[in-house]
Amino acid sequence: MAEETLTGLVEVSKEEARLMLETGYVYMEMGKFREAEQVLDGVVALLPRSEAPLIALGNLFSAQGRMDKALTSYQNAIKISPDSAAAHAFLGETLLLSKKYDEALPLLNKACQLDSNEGPAFAHADSLLRAHEQGAF
Repeated sequence: MAEETLTGLVEVSKEEARLMLETGYVYMEMGKFREAEQVLDGVVALLPRSEAPLIALGNLFSAQGRMDKALTSYQNAIKISPDSAAAHAFLGETLLLSKKYDEALPLLNKACQLDSNEGPAFAHADSLLRAHEQGAF
């Protein structure tokens, strides 16, 4: 069976890309934010047509409270993949946390529409919408 690859700067197997993203998340969980950013910046450079590393980078920035950088990362992910439910959900969450409700709510609703199988992006966006309705935000 042939290994699936992603083409960007160089050809990278899906497994290698997954491992690089996981490495970034492990560094993030360890509180090694500089190392996580370096790894994720590298994945963004290697895979410029994939929204996944931009979402991961946005999650890193969000975890650090660097909301402007998180917003930019999620917006860039949506430019690359306009149908990414995850990118819409995370951008909506960041805007919700920034009290930009008029911008956040349509993005969260769009994430729910895009993830019609009620997968993880739907669950994330839907829980944020319900929390907002109940006055949590």
